[in-house]
Amino acid sequence: MQPRRALALGLGFLASGFALSFALAGGGCSHTAAPAPTSPVTPIVIGVSFGLSGNLSSLAVPMQNGVRVAEAQVNALGGLFGRPVEFDVVDDKSASSASAGGGAQILGTAAALLDAGVVSVLGPIASQQVLDINGVFAASHIIEITSAATAIDLADAQPLHDRYLFRTVPSDDLQGKAIAVFASNKSGTVDAGVGSAASHATCLNMAIINASDAYGEGLYSSVSANMVAAGQLTPPIQVEVAESLVSDYTAAVNAALAGHPQCLGLFTYDDVGAAVVRQVVKARAQTTGLVPDDFFIVGSDGVFDQGFLTDAQLDPSNADAGNAADGLVFGTSPDSAPPTPEYLAFRDLYSASFPLASGQDTASYVSNTYDAAMLMILAIQQAGGVTNGTAIRDSLYAVSSGGQSFGPAQLDDALRAIRAGTDIDYDGASGNCDLDDSGNVITDYIVWKVQDGQFSNPPVSRVQATDLE
Repeated sequence: MQPRRALALGLGFLASGFALSFALAGGGCSHTAAPAPTSPVTPIVIGVSFGLSGNLSSLAVPMQNGVRVAEAQVNALGGLFGRPVEFDVVDDKSASSASAGGGAQILGTAAALLDAGVVSVLGPIASQQVLDINGVFAASHIIEITSAATAIDLADAQPLHDRYLFRTVPSDDLQGKAIAVFASNKSGTVDAGVGSAASHATCLNMAIINASDAYGEGLYSSVSANMVAAGQLTPPIQVEVAESLVSDYTAAVNAALAGHPQCLGLFTYDDVGAAVVRQVVKARAQTTGLVPDDFFIVGSDGVFDQGFLTDAQLDPSNADAGNAADGLVFGTSPDSAPPTPEYLAFRDLYSASFPLASGQDTASYVSNTYDAAMLMILAIQQAGGVTNGTAIRDSLYAVSSGGQSFGPAQLDDALRAIRAGTDIDYDGASGNCDLDDSGNVITDYIVWKVQDGQFSNPPVSRVQATDLE
């Protein structure tokens, strides 16, 4: 598969043509020769693997916009080394080895990106996808940065420090604790008082429905251990469901609610999560006393997405029918819109190309995706070129921490500083971008709830990640 070649990018980098005038003997006239043929400068191609179709598409489309903001920003400055930077976005169809035939699909996407000559890779979105293909890129010394995959297993997927896999979202070992703190209404050391701010019952008898992939299984393990630590007498009942949507969730919901839990942990993706919530509402209506009156559901970042709200409508054809998640579903997610100057600067950049309503923030993981793109741009500049993948990897560590700080609105200054030999530190739109030896960052979390068919804005509260470590 050949990479996309954007005409608009190429036009700004055409080699200049020239005219040659000369006098013909005895003629007294001058003639202009035809311009010499010109050709566009070869771009620096960065591959992007996103599920533009399939169950991750509602996340992928706005994330792709975040990539385009970074792409336009660097090319407005002349690109890198006199070459435009092109982010070649490929639809991986949301496929992974957790779905039938998906393993071959995602491996085929990885092979196609290598064939296209990419110098680094952004994505994929789902943790299982990243586990499926990270070794392919590492073997070719190509860095891969995922901006949405949070599974705990990714930290151990490659060696400490000597690795090519990174992410701009925190690991679920932190989110598992945040969920347990919220569900049990025990604020512990969390500054925001996450339980008291959320107005929900105390849950020390949780059941869990999770996707049967690295993301869902990792969250089950983390939340289960943290719920026991918070006071739950036995580990939560676990019911696994397929990563992809199926037609009926009656059996799964009945199994999860059989022990009359006080709350339900829901660690899936948006379409599956919405179907489970609708089935829970139906089961409660059919069976009196199935769960307590103050029963609630606590989800995670996998359902913190507009697709979840849309799919949770009780009757999609009747706007007055209400939303199954209203007042029932809470959750946590890495904070993609922190109240920082860096995020606000990014939001202005984003809104200039993809207008936002007044007071509206960018969607989940958009700022994380932009940060991943910016880190790649800065690392390539720091490495002095694109021919040495290991040098780009080492440069990624260098530009992500230590040195003089630069934010999203200061790309020109950051590139100039690198060229001048200054050590820089990129301060991300999504928060801390300091990469540790496991390729992880540590950022904060929000606690959200669904009310009137929308996610709470502002969120119920914010949880400082440093209080969860």
